[in-house]
Amino acid sequence: MLTVCMLMQDNCAKQGLQPLEAFIGKIIQLYEMIVVRHGLMLVGQSYGMKTAAHKVLAAALSDLHEKVHPSETHVKDLLALPCAALFSL
Repeated sequence: MLTVCMLMQDNCAKQGLQPLEAFIGKIIQLYEMIVVRHGLMLVGQSYGMKTAAHKVLAAALSDLHEKVHPSETHVKDLLALPCAALFSL
């Protein structure tokens, strides 16, 4: 039986990432935030594995649903948006 953690580790390997315990833990935290929040924003230092975490999570969830219900992500460049659009003012 496949678990989400096993799928995360497999997708890390597919993307050339090391499935470290701390990285998998951050992906699980991201998933838990997605479950309880309507939307979220990943912020942090450069090279903090934010993009890699959400890509691994999306791939793992897509694999879990066997490509029947692929996950859909929208990535926006926040520097290209005016402040009013960013905060829906």
